[in-house]
Amino acid sequence: MTICYVTHSAPCGKGETFIVQEIIEMKKYFQVVIIPIRPMGMPQYEDAQLLMNDSIILPLLNIKIIACFILTIFSNPFLVIGNLISLISESISLKVLLRNLCILPKAYYVTRVLKDKKIRHIHAHWSSIQTTFGLIVAKNLGIDFSFTAHRYDIDENNMLRKKVLEASFVRTISERGKNKIIRLTNLVQADKNIHVIHMGVKIPRFKNVRISKNTIPIIACPANLEEVKGHTYLVEACAILKSTGLKFKCLIIGSGSQYRSIKNLIGNKELENEVLLVGYYPHSKLIEMMKNHVIDIIVLPSITTKDGACEGIPVTLMEAMSFGIPVLSTKTGGIPELLREDGGIMVEEKDSKAIAQEVLRILSDENLREKLTKLGYQRIRNHFNITKTCEELSSLIQKSIVRIESTSVRGGVVYSEK
Repeated sequence: MTICYVTHSAPCGKGETFIVQEIIEMKKYFQVVIIPIRPMGMPQYEDAQLLMNDSIILPLLNIKIIACFILTIFSNPFLVIGNLISLISESISLKVLLRNLCILPKAYYVTRVLKDKKIRHIHAHWSSIQTTFGLIVAKNLGIDFSFTAHRYDIDENNMLRKKVLEASFVRTISERGKNKIIRLTNLVQADKNIHVIHMGVKIPRFKNVRISKNTIPIIACPANLEEVKGHTYLVEACAILKSTGLKFKCLIIGSGSQYRSIKNLIGNKELENEVLLVGYYPHSKLIEMMKNHVIDIIVLPSITTKDGACEGIPVTLMEAMSFGIPVLSTKTGGIPELLREDGGIMVEEKDSKAIAQEVLRILSDENLREKLTKLGYQRIRNHFNITKTCEELSSLIQKSIVRIESTSVRGGVVYSEK
């Protein structure tokens, strides 16, 4: 049984590591064909390279794609016109419409490519243009589709109502995401077709609490250098830690638009010896550091930005907890959903003093570290285990395939208006 996964770029590039891990696990249940909408470079880590033979790597546009689109316009104009009308009527803004239109030619080309591959279901990650693409290809092939909605893609509200109505099911990675979709689509009982299935991580075999052998404690913040990650408040917390006389190193792991401002702040606070901007690390290297307990604490000082952007449920925190590393984060986005049951410590957002105080408390209290280690591991094992999450996701896909093939009726669940 073959299904198609639609991604943004994975397995190409260096992002979407969590999607790569999920697809690898889903290959236990299905043969998988992967279509990245905008493949960006070669895979940057080993697990992604394993999926290249399962992927159809095409640019967003090339001569063949354009020629196929023109041919489809002449050979099946009603199909193209129908899709165009749908995109124009359902897109809430010109920006969203243009984003949807840009994937239309590739969708028709991929339809032709997939015709002989006996695809039984399409699942798209991200509810934006990735699901627009999946919806169009699924309709063209006469099969069902589903999608996973994450965080900022929900806020974009790209044809979200139509997608919820027509999908065989919707998967969100958090309760917060599910509630937001219901609110944005204004559909009664949509929750019956929206399933909260967390992103999961591999669960290493748990051993006794391992305290790192670092003579100087190492704090790490593995997160893209973007405003929503709140790096500013971590750097300010490090200045407070330095003022107490604590010897430490803080590794800021990642790259992004905030690099220059964070670098300047480190200089202004005279923290060049304590806070290191180490850039992007391959996922495998970061996992190895966690496995070997090179890191003493993971801190993610996330915030809600002025335009409302906030965290989903950060996979980095899940991975750290699965290796028994204490985590400290903020009460924003989906983070409380992860760190409940004392799985980690949370402070209010934008509170550098609180971050510093909790770091000191974790480093000085061995009993607290042991508690965080054990409860964090249990939280991930019980609720964010990739084996369990993929079992649930694969079951929904299999049920969708059986339902659509037994009834030969396409389309989603019928909802009533509020």
